[in-house]
Amino acid sequence: MNEELKYSCQINADKFIATENEYYETIKKIADFKKIKSDENSLFNLFRPALIWAGKSLCLLGIMLAILVLLPFGICSTNYFMTVSLLIFFIVTFLLFKNERKISVMMWEKINKLVSESRTEHTFKIARRLVPFTANYHLIGNTITYSRTKEGNEAMNWSKTIENEFYTGRNFVITYKKRSLFPHLFIFADSTGEIISYLNNLGMTQISYPDTTEIARYKKEGN
Repeated sequence: MNEELKYSCQINADKFIATENEYYETIKKIADFKKIKSDENSLFNLFRPALIWAGKSLCLLGIMLAILVLLPFGICSTNYFMTVSLLIFFIVTFLLFKNERKISVMMWEKINKLVSESRTEHTFKIARRLVPFTANYHLIGNTITYSRTKEGNEAMNWSKTIENEFYTGRNFVITYKKRSLFPHLFIFADSTGEIISYLNNLGMTQISYPDTTEIARYKKEGN
């Protein structure tokens, strides 16, 4: 017999703003935390120091050869412009290898910020224009159907499958697919007790709030 739950939540302007702000900060931090754990457990991470060392060594060799060619007694005649271009290429590449960790952290921060902003805008764009309203959820097994009631009129919005992981905030529940950095679906919620029990009964894993000190340490090491 499938589990079943019907749940409704009143959404006013103040609650909507608080939920939107909390959602953005939460998904950004969870993405940070998942990215750190993914990097720590990746096979590539085991070989990264050796690859960085090899890359820097090759670049240094290229720099020395280019300088030898450019000296007045250059070891062979060559095109001056091409040699200077190669010298600049090897210097820039060496600096990229040397600062690889810092660059990767900076790039991830920008990507995470942009994706989190985009996800937040996409999640709340339509609902923002309809506040106040009532959010209605009907869960049967691992399928959830969402409808919105405004001024007595109810309209069905979507039906999706829930799986793998979930996180409960003060004003919402979000679920994640396997190995996904960002949420799969969003649920408005005043009190999450019923939903937590329901999702636990489905065998889903509840995500704890990210360890912000670990995130800060990871980013500091990249600087």
